[in-house]
Amino acid sequence: MSSAFAGFNITLPVPSIHAKNPKDSENTATPSPFIRSATVHVLSRTAQFELYNPLNNAEILLASLYANATYDDEIIGSILEPDFNFPVLPGREGYTTTDKIPLEVGSVGYEVIRRAIGGELIVDAVADVVVMIGEWRGRIRYHGTGVGASIRL
Repeated sequence: MSSAFAGFNITLPVPSIHAKNPKDSENTATPSPFIRSATVHVLSRTAQFELYNPLNNAEILLASLYANATYDDEIIGSILEPDFNFPVLPGREGYTTTDKIPLEVGSVGYEVIRRAIGGELIVDAVADVVVMIGEWRGRIRYHGTGVGASIRL
């Protein structure tokens, strides 16, 4: 069957991907091209992110989000949002700030986060994200190291 398609030439448009100029970012602790900043709100046990979409001309929809943040190789917080459905604006339109997202924190994580109140906590993160770009839907695994999170009451 593959020989039946051997003569066909198919061209698919690929969106233009551009990194944001690092000089535009005030956050030097978060080297991620996607996460510009992160804030953990202790009392509400939520997290909020400022995101950058590297696609200049296409919105990305984050359809679901499963993430763990680790500190000294211990999981300190998890996000489990199977129906997230959050749009991230095209990169040319700037950054997009998420709503406050529920954050599950265990006793070890709570103590680490509590000690950082009013400051910043540097964590590693792994996230499985289902994204949609137009009609395309796919799963992306994100690994972030040295992600700085501001810790607020």
